[in-house]
Amino acid sequence: MSTNGVPEPSSMSTTNSTSGINSEGRKVFLPLENNPSTLTPLAHTLGLSPSYALHDLYSFTDADLLALVPRPALALLFVYPHTDGAQARHRAEVEAEQDYNGSGDEDPVLWFRQIVVNCCGLMGIIHCTLNAHHALPATATATATSTADTPIILPDSTLANLRAAALPLRPGPRADLIATSPAIEAAHAAAAVKGDTVPPALGEDPGHAFIAFVRGADGMLYEMDGCRKGPKCLGKLEDEGVEGGGLLGRKALEMTVLPYVEQEMGGDGLAGEFSCCVLAPVGGE
Repeated sequence: MSTNGVPEPSSMSTTNSTSGINSEGRKVFLPLENNPSTLTPLAHTLGLSPSYALHDLYSFTDADLLALVPRPALALLFVYPHTDGAQARHRAEVEAEQDYNGSGDEDPVLWFRQIVVNCCGLMGIIHCTLNAHHALPATATATATSTADTPIILPDSTLANLRAAALPLRPGPRADLIATSPAIEAAHAAAAVKGDTVPPALGEDPGHAFIAFVRGADGMLYEMDGCRKGPKCLGKLEDEGVEGGGLLGRKALEMTVLPYVEQEMGGDGLAGEFSCCVLAPVGGE
């Protein structure tokens, strides 16, 4: 989530209560609440199949609580506190990254740069849903939008059309597709006002950031953060299958969410402001 140069709400030019233009000329959205009851309807509106949903993850370490999430786990939508330390680490990592300029089917993941302020929740949903098929069990016949039996992304939906338009584009034009889409902005606006808590003022830093963790077509795990210079490869995840945990297996969690928790909280489970949703079937396998 980008909060660089976010002005005080009084300097915001608003088009409505959920979006506006800041003093730098950047579009600003009202941030989303990290709540499956808000995020799943948004994903469905955009085109995620009703057979899939975002599920709360109640622990990163307790096997019984991890087992409550349906399998297979197709992606992780992780929220961490936007502390001074977290922001400093993020800036240092981004400065050291190489610029990503990928496009086309040859890339192992579909990544989008974030140019709308405070829309990291939306970016996380897009990254989770459009890369979910790579985490399907090897026994499934997977395409970019479906398995043999159940589509992940509905045909002719906003997400399906976004994927088709974005694939041949470089990161700049690809980012513009999200920022200029009336359908995406309307869906986001409807979701942003439906949380259980009062949202911050438009343009105000909500104090947290969403990122996604997905599996690529190459079997690698990736951190998908639109405020980086590109997708961050975290290393190879051997195919352990559904029984081995997949993205909720110990190895995967040690490569994805647990480093964030350990940096801020010493690895103390879901303490503090950490939370995570899992993209998975509604009823499991």
